[in-house]
Amino acid sequence: MQPSLLARSNLGMVTSPHQVASQIGLDVLASGGNAIEAAIAIVASLCVTYPHFTGLGGDSFLLIGDAGGNVQTISGIGQAAQNCAGYSGTIAVRGPRSMLTTAATVDALGKAFEISRTRLGGQQSWASLLAPAVALARDGFEMTKSQHFWLNFRRDDMDALPGVASAFLIDSHSPAVGSTLRQVRLATTLETLAREGPQSFYFGDLAERIARDSRRYCQHQRQT
Repeated sequence: MQPSLLARSNLGMVTSPHQVASQIGLDVLASGGNAIEAAIAIVASLCVTYPHFTGLGGDSFLLIGDAGGNVQTISGIGQAAQNCAGYSGTIAVRGPRSMLTTAATVDALGKAFEISRTRLGGQQSWASLLAPAVALARDGFEMTKSQHFWLNFRRDDMDALPGVASAFLIDSHSPAVGSTLRQVRLATTLETLAREGPQSFYFGDLAERIARDSRRYCQHQRQT
């Protein structure tokens, strides 16, 4: 059995489940950013490189601690919908009709950003923290074994979600490990968030598009 390795640093460190996202967080620290700013850049990048477990449409929970031992939490889980008309029987396990709460990840990151700026002296701009994720989505990144596995594992679910297959599959197949995956539509969404701020995910044109597509997907499910 291999002994566990303990990483130590007096200068700061980051960790994430994807090497590229970790490097982006490290770059933020190296440029003078604080831990919150590095975390925001990492999460945004994971929404691109690790979509099988991280996404803008999910929830998030943050613990923010300072050198004095003070810890603040952000519970990024949204409210349940007021209007659930049209539901009958059990709630779907996957797909748009399984969404029980408002996706609060983006809002949670926005709250963390406010704490960074007002309490921890953060100097990085919101747009600069999202810029690496925008570039990864638009220019592409290398398909990992993990994402390749989960795309194949959830392959049958994609047929019920118009647009998902076209975003992640090539000729109805998962891209090969090591190939380049580009997500142009996600890049456009991230650019909007970078330009207009986190609240644009919930109010305005981007929010309207999300709501419109969610309604369309629900109608598609009822018809199939």
